[in-house]
Amino acid sequence: VEVMTDKGSHLIKMRFRDAMEEVQPLQGQQIHRSCWVRQSAVVRAKTHNRRLLIETSDGARHPVSRSFIPDVRAKMHL
Repeated sequence: VEVMTDKGSHLIKMRFRDAMEEVQPLQGQQIHRSCWVRQSAVVRAKTHNRRLLIETSDGARHPVSRSFIPDVRAKMHL
């Protein structure tokens, strides 16, 4: 699992599912099968080529899987 924070990027050897259980208390959510985003890191959401993208405070853009779109819109108030 690659963990990206404001202090840098770190590789941790563990399953993604186990990592998501550990960050459960933090406010955020899974937006793709391999991506979890903390809600406070979200700067904006936009659509590009009919795909929903979440832009985070570090400038990265993360695609939202179609199956996660309804949940992402509801929980992140998009």
